[in-house]
Amino acid sequence: MWTPIWVANRRALGGFQARVIRMGASAQGGVHAYACANPIETLTLDRFVATQAAHELTSLYFGQQHMGLTVPVHWMSLAPRWRDCIRLPFEECPDMARRKFLKIEVFGLTPTTPAFILKNLMDPLEKLGCDILARVPLDAPEMVSSLRGIRGVGVDLAELGDQDRIGNEKLLDKLLRFRDAAFQANIACYVWSVRQRLLISRIVEAGFSLVSGPGMMCDLSQPALPESNRLVMNGAATSSRLRPTALYN
Repeated sequence: MWTPIWVANRRALGGFQARVIRMGASAQGGVHAYACANPIETLTLDRFVATQAAHELTSLYFGQQHMGLTVPVHWMSLAPRWRDCIRLPFEECPDMARRKFLKIEVFGLTPTTPAFILKNLMDPLEKLGCDILARVPLDAPEMVSSLRGIRGVGVDLAELGDQDRIGNEKLLDKLLRFRDAAFQANIACYVWSVRQRLLISRIVEAGFSLVSGPGMMCDLSQPALPESNRLVMNGAATSSRLRPTALYN
């Protein structure tokens, strides 16, 4: 599935995030599709996503549909012996498509991820010429300063457990602390899986560059903009002091 992304500086839908759906006794989507998966199963999911996303990116580019694709990849799939499974499908895409419209988002990182892995984790992706993003836990903004070679850092609210379900005000406070850590590192920040339209507007106001979730628009079977790609986001004008970084031009 493909999740539409609201791009703050464009005030429009400007990209889509790949979201794997793992079928079994029950369908599991997004980060939950990787729950309890061993490294080989994780690589299988990521290889499938990379191959499908590379095909979509090429089709969109030659079809003159200039929209961005954000492709999540688990950090374990970037191990030296496996990383080519992720990189090679995208090397077949046009250079311009990779540079302007592709973002690879590394996820699964936690405060316990060894520092020596974080130090060089993004290096093999830099050869693709695309933007690299990193997703970290909401309660670990201190990780932002330890990441290098990334254009943006974000959180996925779908990763929050039942014990972390809090009211909008407390959630927004945590998001603002995360934003401050990103701004201090001079990189953009984003939020996935926001359910309430009002919260989406407040997140955009706070200076986050990208936001997605069912509160804005449902997932689609393939990345394609609706007839009108501009949604009315009341109160979503961003102040000049918190102008978001343009992650999708």
